[in-house]
Amino acid sequence: MSEIKHTPGPWDRSGSRIKMNGLQWHRIFKYSPDTKKDVNIACVIYDADTGDGFADACLIAAAPELLDELKQAVYAMGLMADILRRLVADDKRCATFLAGLDMTLSSANAAINKAEGRS
Repeated sequence: MSEIKHTPGPWDRSGSRIKMNGLQWHRIFKYSPDTKKDVNIACVIYDADTGDGFADACLIAAAPELLDELKQAVYAMGLMADILRRLVADDKRCATFLAGLDMTLSSANAAINKAEGRS
């Protein structure tokens, strides 16, 4: 696993919206026990009429945990693929499954690279 360059999680989303520049925002932050203050990560525009922005703020706040879980899943799938290749290399059904698994691993690794700024 690569070195973490982003602000490590967990991140939280503000329960209330803040007003700034005439707009409403949801704030994503991390509490720092060292300084006993919140460290701002991002702000997401919130549209009070439609509710747009709330789901985006929730997704951004979950990003560190999602990335960690994806990395663990990719590792486990890679081990599983290696074992299957050794056990049933000549089974056509297994080859089809492994091709799909390889595509999933490739997509997941691309998402990890994007999240870590390597794409």
